[in-house]
Order: sequence, then C-alpha cells, then structure tokens
Amino acid sequence: MSIDRAPYSTYVQEQSPLWRVLIPPTVLSLLCIVIELKTNFLVFHTLTELSTVFIGLTAMTVVATSMKFTQNQYVVFISLAIGWCSCIDIAHLLAYKGMNLLPQGGGNLSTQLWISARILQALSFLFAIYFFRHSLRIWVVNVGFFLITLTLFIAIFTGHFPQTYIENYGVTWFKLYCEWGIILILIMALILLWYEKVMVSKELMLYMSLSMISMIFSDLAFSDYRSLFGFQNIIGHILKIFSFWFIYIALVVQTLRRPFAILTRAATTYDNIPDPTFIVQSEGTISQANTAAGKFIHSKPEELVGLSSHTLFHNKNVSKEQCPVCSQLSVARNKFIVEIKNDKEEWVECSLSPIDSDLFPQSWVQMVRNITVRKALEVERKKLTYDLGERIKEIECLYTISNLIALRDMSIEELFTRTVYELPSAFQFPEYVVAKIESNWGEFCSDPQAQKLPYQLEKEFTFNGEAVIRINVFYRLSPPKEPVFLPEEVALLDSVAVLLQSALTRFHSEQKATEAETRFKESEKHFQAFIDQAQVGVYIRNKKRFLYVNPRFCELVGRKREDLLSIGLLDLLEDESTRKLVLEHWEKLDQGVLLITCH
Repeated sequence: MSIDRAPYSTYVQEQSPLWRVLIPPTVLSLLCIVIELKTNFLVFHTLTELSTVFIGLTAMTVVATSMKFTQNQYVVFISLAIGWCSCIDIAHLLAYKGMNLLPQGGGNLSTQLWISARILQALSFLFAIYFFRHSLRIWVVNVGFFLITLTLFIAIFTGHFPQTYIENYGVTWFKLYCEWGIILILIMALILLWYEKVMVSKELMLYMSLSMISMIFSDLAFSDYRSLFGFQNIIGHILKIFSFWFIYIALVVQTLRRPFAILTRAATTYDNIPDPTFIVQSEGTISQANTAAGKFIHSKPEELVGLSSHTLFHNKNVSKEQCPVCSQLSVARNKFIVEIKNDKEEWVECSLSPIDSDLFPQSWVQMVRNITVRKALEVERKKLTYDLGERIKEIECLYTISNLIALRDMSIEELFTRTVYELPSAFQFPEYVVAKIESNWGEFCSDPQAQKLPYQLEKEFTFNGEAVIRINVFYRLSPPKEPVFLPEEVALLDSVAVLLQSALTRFHSEQKATEAETRFKESEKHFQAFIDQAQVGVYIRNKKRFLYVNPRFCELVGRKREDLLSIGLLDLLEDESTRKLVLEHWEKLDQGVLLITCH
C-alpha cells in the first residue's frame, strides 16, 4: 500500500456541514412517509426498521474492521451496541403485528423486543462514558452483548418478560415506565457526555448529542399510544432513523474521515518535503519515495519502489557491506546521521529514523540532503580559521620582539637570544622549526644540536655598512605537509629583519650619544679644574645670577661661594654708572659680541 502523492491526492474534509449531514435521513424519512401514504403502515414500518438495521449493522462492521484507525473507544463501544440492538430490531420487525412471520407474533411480542433493544441502547450510551479512559477488546464486548441479547430472547420467547402491550388498550404501565426510564438514562448519558466534553472533538459531541436527543423524542412518542399503526409510531420511527444516522456519522467522522484526512495531509506533507525522502527496508530496498527523491535521480517516484537505495543515493563504487549507511540498516534501530560522498563526488547527508508498522516492518525513513555547498563552506571556514590562527601567531611574535626592542637595558646579545627563541612559535609547525641568527656579536640558535634540513628561509641585512646579520629559519624534522613555508611566514621574516635593523641603528645611536656625553662631562671636568686654579676672578652667570664663581673671584669680592650663588653681580655694585656699564656689556655678550674691557 502506498500513500497517494500530492499531485494526485484529493483533499478530504474532516467535518461535513450540518445541512449536508441532514440531507440523507431527511430524504429517507420523506420517502418512507410518502410510501406510507401510498401503501400502508406495515410497508413504512418495514422500510424504516430495515434502514436503521442497515445503519446499525454497517456501523458495527466498520468499527470491527477499522480499529487501527481510531483510538476513541467510546465510539467503538456505541457502534457495537447499536449493531446488537439492530439484531433485536430484526426480530421486532419480523414479530410486528400484521407481518405473520412468527408464530407468536403480534403487538405484545414486537413491543417487548422494541423496549428490550431501547433499554440496551440507552444503557450502552451511559456505560460508554467509561471507555473514555479505558480500552476495550472487541471480542469481549461482542461476547457480552451476545449473552445479553440471548438472555433477552429467552426471557421474551419463553414468556418471562413482562407484558408491554394489550390489544384495544395500548401500552402497559411497565412499557410506559420503561420508556420514561430510558429517557432518564439518555438524559444522564447526555449530561455525562457534556461533562466529559474535553475527551471528545466538537464534531463527535455534536452528533452524539443529536443522536441522544433524537432518541429521547422518539421514546417520548412511543411512551403512550393505543394503536400500533398510529401517528405516534410514524414520528417515533422517523426520529429513530435520525438517531441511528447521527451515530453512523459520528463513527465515520471519528473512525474513517478524520484519520484518512490526516493520512491525506500526511501524504501531501510527505511529498512537499524538499529533500529526497523514502522508506527503505533493512536490506536496503526502497518501499516508498516522495517526489523529491524521484527528481534527485531524474525518475518517477513510483519507479523507485523495489530498487536499491545504495545504488541510487550512495556511492555505488563502495560495497553495501562497507557503506556507512547500508551496513547499519540491519543491525541498528536508533536514529543516526551519516555524511558520505557519492559516486558523483557530491557530499550527501543521510538521516535515518527507524519505523516499524504493519505496512513497513523493520524499515527506515531515510532523508538524503545534498551538502556539497555546505562542505565547501566548512572547508573554507576551516582554512580561514587556520589562516587566522597563523596570523595571530605571527602578530604575537612581532609584538613580543617589539617589546624586547623597547627595553632600554637590553643588550644586542640578549635581544638576539630572545628573538631566536620567539621565532619558531610564529610558524605553522613550531615543534619542527629552529631559528638561528649569525652576526658580529656572535651566533644565536634556539636549538644548537638540531640537524639542518634543506627546508629553510634566510634573510640578510647589513648594519652600518659593514656588519652582516643573517637570520635563518630551518626544519630539523621533515614537515608533515606542504607548503613548507607560507608566503606570510616569508613576510614575517622580512618584518623581523626590519625590526632588528632599526633596533641596531637605535642601539648604535644611543651608544654614540653615551660616548659623546661622557667626553663632554670629562671636558667640563677639566675646564672646571682649570678655572678653579686661575689667578683671576671668573664667574658664570645665568642672566643676572651667578651659576659658578671660582675661588679667586670669592677672594676679590670678599664673599663665600655659597653667598654669591644666591645673588648676582649687580647686587655687589653700588655705583650706578658701573651697574649701567655692566648691563651694556652683558647685552652685547648675549648678542654674541666678544668683549675685552680693562679698567
């Protein structure tokens, strides 16, 4: 059995409009009334009873053969009940007055059979509430109804059932009380059904309520009458047709229409899945496929049934025993996902979920998705991530070397030593790499015992036009993959050379500045010793204040050096003309004019 595919499947409504539901019983009732008017009551009675018997037996047959489509045990129990009530109604039809088909037939016997069937039907409506929360077995229920029906037949045909009808008098009090009791039972069943409304759908609630209400009015019509062929009997039988019809509709909606509507939607949904999806047996044979599966291999979906899923969707160059998907079909029962490469060099993702049903025992639902683009993106992402990691290592290496260069108290030897130990970490295989620097300051290596292989990078630069510094990075073990050196690593070595060259230039400049400062300090020291021993007074000023005075100057002015350094020359002069002359000389000296004055 295969599920209809979307282009060919017909939409199935879960619920028919109420007016459409009422058409069949209304037409049948009008037909029966017309027949009664044209013929007689017996024909009308026979037709109405056969109609309800047919509906009841059909409902019982449908529910007995369609249990797999419904989990509503309430409907199942009622359908079985009206089927057995229909069996009693057959006897009621045969025993009806005027039929002359049974030896004991007549008004009392047919009425006894009628009231027995209605009591059984009303009690079934009441007890069916129990099966909202409990399951049943059809054979147990059928045996129970059979025993009840047999007991009623024995009691009625052996004369042990109370009299229900008397000729020329009408129904007995027992019959009247039974009808009212049936009405009360139906009202109780209706109240309980509404109390349990959360357990049923709105459609089922509607049709079962209409069925019980119709039966209540039917029993009201049958509760008190004198003639078996009167107007009350016509109304009662018409309402019985409606009651049985509503039960049948409830059964069809709940047991057949709704499940098949769900199956139709499921089939449409199954075909609307954009990825190839199919049901495969444990040996790998396709049992069913959707439209996408057919498009995937350029074929019709129904043509895939019976073919090997391995040949169509996996790599047929690999045996089924070695296929990552097919090798698990017969041994695993859990959901799994496998990514494989088919014979077209395309990556596909196979997602499998176990399924075990009457239609597909020990089978799998397999979905195949082309993930070639996704795989390419994953490879690209991994490459970008790897490249980013390599660039980060290079940046960290350059940052560390820059920080080393920034240290003022580090010598060139220390810088070269630290650099050769930092360099390997910036390369793609740091555990295989050795760094070495050869210079006038010595040879520096991260692993002096390492054996040099042909794989190497080398960078030279000169310093001060004479010294040659050579940076060498080589492999001490064979690299695990190509390329051995990345273009970015070549650029890294160039950057390190530039950093070291600028560092050496700075070190050289700082060294020259230090030497010049030392010479200046020595010259200053010699000059100070010379003027300290001079026999003339010497002073050094900053604008008008003394910065330095030699001992002879202190003797000439009669002041101590400490006192003079806190004042200026003008503070020692009292004569205004002399002060003016000194200021004029200072002004010329500040302008760079060399003056020699004698007084």
